[in-house]
Formats: sequence, C-alpha cells, structure tokens
Amino acid sequence: MKSLSKRIAILIVVLVLAVSGAVVGVLGAQALEPKPDVEIMVISDTHVFSDEHVGNLCDDFLTFDAARTGRVQYLTESVFRNSINYIKKQSPDALFITGDLVDTATKFTHQEVANYLKEVEANGIDVFVVPGNHDISSSAPSFENGYRESVDAVNYDEFKEIYYDFGWDGAVKTDDKSISYAADLGDKYRVISIDATRAKADLSLSPDLIEWTKQAIEETIADGRIPIGITHYSMVIHFGEITAMFASEKSYINDVDNFRTAVMEAGLEYVFTGHMHANDIASYTDEEGRTLYDIETSSLAAAPSPIRTVKCFGTEFHFSTTNLPALAEDTLPDYLPADERAAVLADYQTYARRGLEKDMRENLFYGKKLAGYVDMIIGAFDIDTTTTGAKILSNDFCAMVEDILDMPLYGANSVESVCESYGVEFPVVNAATAGEFIFNFVAEWFGGDENLELNSAEDLALRYVVYAALDKVADFDLFGRLNALNPNVKVVDLKPAMQQLFTSQKLDVVKNDLIGNVLNSVPAIKDSAIGGIANAGSQAIITAIATILPSINLYGLDLDGVIDAQAGAIDFGAIFDLAIEDIGIGILTDFSEADNNTILNEQE
Repeated sequence: MKSLSKRIAILIVVLVLAVSGAVVGVLGAQALEPKPDVEIMVISDTHVFSDEHVGNLCDDFLTFDAARTGRVQYLTESVFRNSINYIKKQSPDALFITGDLVDTATKFTHQEVANYLKEVEANGIDVFVVPGNHDISSSAPSFENGYRESVDAVNYDEFKEIYYDFGWDGAVKTDDKSISYAADLGDKYRVISIDATRAKADLSLSPDLIEWTKQAIEETIADGRIPIGITHYSMVIHFGEITAMFASEKSYINDVDNFRTAVMEAGLEYVFTGHMHANDIASYTDEEGRTLYDIETSSLAAAPSPIRTVKCFGTEFHFSTTNLPALAEDTLPDYLPADERAAVLADYQTYARRGLEKDMRENLFYGKKLAGYVDMIIGAFDIDTTTTGAKILSNDFCAMVEDILDMPLYGANSVESVCESYGVEFPVVNAATAGEFIFNFVAEWFGGDENLELNSAEDLALRYVVYAALDKVADFDLFGRLNALNPNVKVVDLKPAMQQLFTSQKLDVVKNDLIGNVLNSVPAIKDSAIGGIANAGSQAIITAIATILPSINLYGLDLDGVIDAQAGAIDFGAIFDLAIEDIGIGILTDFSEADNNTILNEQE
C-alpha cells in the first residue's frame, strides 16, 4: 500500500513539474516575442450584399448571382459578420478594409456594414476604410420583393458620411477633390487613404490626386511618422512581365507609373490594396534603390476568405494570413436551403472552394463564352454557324468540355486509365476530377499559394490532364464533323498522334498532314499573303515555322524548341515549360515576396 501511495505521489510530482514547465515555456516564449508598435488586420473586397435584399433566392437574384464569378453572393453578409467576430476576438490595434465593402453600392447595405464596423471600434480597434469601384453608383438593385428593382445607392459624399467614423473623424489631412484622408495610427504611423475610384471615373483628377498623396506622405515623414498607404487599386504589377501585358488598366491605379514614382520619391514604402481578388505581395525597386511593397489582399467574399495580420516593428512588417475557418449557424440566412446549410456548417472552406469552381465553370467554360469561341472556330472553316448542323456541333463540343471537366482522375474512365492505355503512369495529386484539379490552381492563386514547380507531380498531372482532353477531342472527330458541314475541310484523324503525345509530349502535325490541312481549310489563311505556303506540305510548313520562331520577339519568350521540325511535331513539353517558368509567373508560380507568411524590410 505504501508502495502504491509512493508511486501516486511521484506521478503527481511529475505531472506538476511537467505542467509547470509547459507554463514557464509558454510564458518564456511570450516574453521573448517583442510587442509590435501596432498590429493591423486587413480584409478586402468584402462585397457584402445584405440578406434582406437577396429576396429568398428568387430567380432574378440567381441570375444576378450567376454573374458574380468566384464569390457566394448570398452568404456575403454572413461571411462578413463572422470575419468581424473573428477580428474582435483577435483584438488588433487597427483594421484596414481596402475597398469594395459592398457589392452594388446599396445604401442600406453600406449602413449595415457601418453598423458592424462600429462594433469593431467599440472593442478598441481603429477602423480605416477606402472606397472601391463597387461602393459608389447612381443606382443599386434589390430582390427583397421577389424580383429585381432599383433602390437607393450612395455617391462619394454619402459614402464618406456613412463611414465618417472610420478614418475621417480623426483625419489630420483631407482632400477637397476626392474623399482621401490621412489619419494617425498609434504613436508611429499615419494611414494615407487614397480614394482612387473617383479618379478612375474622371481621369483629369489623377494629377491632383498624385500631388495630394505626395504631400500627405511628405507631411507624415516631416511629423516623424511612418506613412502606410491604403487604396483599392494596385501601384505595383502583381504578375510576371508576360501576364502583366494582358492585365487590364482597370487593375491598376490611374497613371500608375507616375503615381508610383511620386509616392516612392515622397517616401512611401507600404501600400495595402485589393481589387484583383488575389492574396499577393509584390515590390518595385527604383533606380535610387527605394522599394515600394504593394500588399494585395484577396476577396473575403470568395474562397479562401483570407484575413491578413500585420505586426509592425518600425518599418519592419511581419505578415501572416488566416483563412476564415467557419460560419456560425446563427449568422446564416433563413433562406439558405437545409442541404446547403449543412454543407456550410460541415466545412465552410470546402463549400466556398466548390462554389468558386462552379462559378468559374459556368462563367468561363461551358456558358456563352465557350460557345462563342466554338462558333468562331466553326465559322473560321467557312461554315454558317446559324445552321442546325453547326449549332448541334457547337452544343456537342461544349458538352464534351463539360465531360472533360467531370472526368475522374482515378479509376474507371479516368485520366489515369487514359494514361495507362498509352503506357504512362499518372501521378498522385490531391483532387478527384480534372475540373477540381484545374480550378485548384485558381483557388491557390486567389489564396496566395501559387507554387507550381517544374517537374513536380502537379506539373506532370496538369500535362496529362491536357493530353487526356486532347485525346477526347480526337475521339470527338472534330475534323470529320467539320467536313460533314463543309466538304472543303480536310478530314484529319488525330488519334494516331496520341501515343507520341503521351510518351514524348510531342504532337505529330506532319504524318496526319494536320497543319497543311488546317491552312488549306481556313479561307482567312488560304486567301492571305501567306496562303501560298499552305500548298507546300506540312513538313515544309513546320520546317519554315521552326526556322522563323527563334527570331520572333514574342514578349521575350524563348520559342526555340517549341517546334521539333525533325519529328514533325509541336513540342507540348516545351510549351508547358514556358507556361510554368515564364507565361504563368504570378498566377501558377509566385515571382516576388512570399504572399502570406513573410517579413518585409527585415532589419539586422
């Protein structure tokens, strides 16, 4: 008995020591972690659409929602409420919202958002906002009564009035030509809120806005404070050089080069932006060695609903990101169907990600956009796209694309089984279907996790998914069906070329006379100045192309090797290498600072 009592006593002593050690360790770690000068949380593009205006998911609302690519519009108020509750629990010093607070400038929704933000400030957290392109309008829709109707929207002055307590109330400087302001944050910083939306509507205002912003930054530094910019549009390119050429000017602040030069010369190092719905940090260093960091935050309304945390130590900023983990049941709208409610409560992140995939598929692939592209291809072969046969072909092709996206990666009738039929092994990746796998790249870009590496399992899987899609096109017999509508179109059997494509990543275009037949079957090419080459034969054509390509300056791409003239083939392997290493920079792969967990301007 004494032995048992002694053992119990020893066990208690050990447990007490273990617990004490753990407590001391935690306290020691907290003591070692320095307290930041300020801690800021950042959300953007919240796109709130009030539950009250959804109209019980009426048909008009569903049509409206279908155009909102990537975000679950009927849950935006719930997502916003849950993010606000999360932020209040974290208790930072400040919250930044970098534009598009609401989706359609509805006055009622703006007022609702402002009421939620008052809860944040009531918890001792300073809130700073800036308008985005969705926040100001002359009209706004509501579906409250079961159909679409117009309700009150807000203009710039009304936006400022509604959100006056969130930046303007403590402003040390305002702009009389915009609703820009500058307000102090803590003892060391000053927030420069740049209203770039008005200058988007009136380009003549850009020079004045640049000058006001420059002065605000210079005055901040003169006052011994560190300026932090917030605005809706980016000041730094968030893509690689090639993809940036295709980005719309709407993505950037007006007169971006002059704007960036002015703020950098004035001394700005950090600007927080939104609009592009992707978590991304990019930097620009000028000839003088000055660097501007543009911290873009993705849309809270779309997967993965990121919330940034920034700990500021002087000019050294520490970044981390948390994706909104869940939605509380009491925040969900009553109109949400039971099965949808259960799915949201089970796993909000999975639900939001599936919503992103669904929206992207409907809007970009087999909706009107895809049908339009298919009609262009059919029309290029001198076929009247209004005929019944052409419409059937177009519909069948779109349906085939849908089947490709639904194609399982593994098991029967899968990408894996197609690969096996050609003697190659499909790698293991984290997705169930081709569509899910492809849209994972979009979700990763939105979340700032784009990291596709050359020769990785994901890289190889992406190639085989594309090759399996081409195999489906070969089975579809596109050229045979085009020939049935226009006998002048030469029939090309792509199926024999598939074996080489899967095993060597090269698509034969000579043995099947693909390239020669296409050139001869498309009047716009056949009748053009280069039409004469069409009769030279596929081998002569591809040899000529291979000779010319290296001398072509296409956005600086090295095109040498894209065509293998000796094999008479297009080298898809080389094309994918270019896509990952050059073309896809900023979308498939990151090219600048880490987007989520990083330290900028680290001091020695």
